[in-house]
Amino acid sequence: SPPAGYPVPLAAAVTVAADRLAADAPAARQLLALCAHLAPEPVPLDLFTAAAGLPAELAAAAGSILALGRTAGRLTRYGLARTTTHGLQLHRLTQAILRDTDPRSGVHRSTVERLLVTAQPDDGTNPAFWPRWSLLMPHILACDPAGTDNTRLRWLAYSAGWHLLARGDARTALPLAEQLHTAWTRRHGPDDSTTLAATGLLAYAHRELGHYEQARRLDQDALDRRRRICGDDHPDTLTSAHNLAIDLRELGQYEQARRLDEDVLERRRRVLGNEHHNTLTSAGALAVDLRRLGEHEQARRLNEDVLGRLRRILGDDHPDTLISASNLAIDLHELGEHEQARRLIEDVLERRRRVLGDDHPDTLISASNLAESLTNLGEHEQARRLNEDVLDRRRRFLGDDHPHTFTSAMNLAIDLRQLGEHEQADRLEQNVAQWRSDR
Repeated sequence: SPPAGYPVPLAAAVTVAADRLAADAPAARQLLALCAHLAPEPVPLDLFTAAAGLPAELAAAAGSILALGRTAGRLTRYGLARTTTHGLQLHRLTQAILRDTDPRSGVHRSTVERLLVTAQPDDGTNPAFWPRWSLLMPHILACDPAGTDNTRLRWLAYSAGWHLLARGDARTALPLAEQLHTAWTRRHGPDDSTTLAATGLLAYAHRELGHYEQARRLDQDALDRRRRICGDDHPDTLTSAHNLAIDLRELGQYEQARRLDEDVLERRRRVLGNEHHNTLTSAGALAVDLRRLGEHEQARRLNEDVLGRLRRILGDDHPDTLISASNLAIDLHELGEHEQARRLIEDVLERRRRVLGDDHPDTLISASNLAESLTNLGEHEQARRLNEDVLDRRRRFLGDDHPHTFTSAMNLAIDLRQLGEHEQADRLEQNVAQWRSDR
């Protein structure tokens, strides 16, 4: 939020400096006006180099990164900004004064929105672009996407939310998704395409945090609306149905999830083709249903097919490929092929640590799976150390009341009993019972 007020002498000093800058370097004054509508965080200068519709003087300077750097340097010499390793940074008080005294504030705000939309790196899910998203995120939020009528900015905010979820930060994504969903529902209606997208985003955040019933209600609402608006075979309808099936599975309604996943898979194959990314995602989801229903061999065959296709289409290190490989390793474990499962889990864990980081929820799933594999192979001390690490990370990043935290605690208790440490195992199981009752 902008400051409630600022000292009059400061306002005068900023205004005088900005007026002198306008006379001395018009391009720098135009750059200053645009940066005033961004966040008080470093602004990457390349935000301006590929954009159309800039004011003439700034557009000429932005044609060369060196010229743009010299233009930005004028701001620092006038004491209106400072340069950092990630770009140009204005103080929030300076920004507030410049916005309050800007007669073309609406034009500059629209230009900033267009710059950010143009700079969007991807849909938010590719780890290669996560550092770029981290730089852009505060500036996207500074444009108030919850209150905008700019559809392209709303879709940008939606992708920003997915970026947070993809990198495993559901705790940050949840309040953002709640804000977007509430504001867009009120402003644009519950049937608006961006509102429905925010509904799915909010449901996903709840599901990642273990709030499965909240996720189910949201996904069911989105599915009902999309079936009415778009039809049963529309890709967005099928996405909502796929998400609802995940909720049902997490709530233990495996047969219901299976029927829905089978229907979505058949429709996606017909509409999108056998090798479309979403089709393969549905096939992998159905394989999980089959495993939960005890049909392990059928699940294994389906996961092997999906994994082979994803490796060829997306590569070995893509997060979705690693999800498929992780699922296949679980199938192998269920079929008693423990050594083969262990090798595959170790490979997935190494790749997830490198691609996603040590604390990502998917990385911790792989670490937990490897600990379980070690337990099955009788390597209880190794399993204990790994489970202790996973439990500590899950408690820190997911909280004591997350279902995955419960799983880690119970797995560690099993290892402790195998090692003869029964009192410690008892205390851990009592803690889990307390956490569950608090939940």
